[in-house]
Amino acid sequence: MYVGGGIGSGDEGPFTQTGVFKTSDRGLTWSAKNVGLTDTSVNVLWIDRTDPSILLSGSEFGGLFRTADAAESWARVSTHGP
Repeated sequence: MYVGGGIGSGDEGPFTQTGVFKTSDRGLTWSAKNVGLTDTSVNVLWIDRTDPSILLSGSEFGGLFRTADAAESWARVSTHGP
């Protein structure tokens, strides 16, 4: 199971960077999985239902990131903006 978070700019509170965390023991322990994420204020996570080792992470400022190794490393695939 994965979770992503962080509070960004705006009216939602102070800026913090949390990133992506993963658990393999039903939530008893969590590990940060942020290698390659240049922005760890994660707004959305998407998991490929046919291959759960592929995830996308949409961030507050850094754009869209992809992993194909179950969040061991991330690569930016798109930036924000036109």
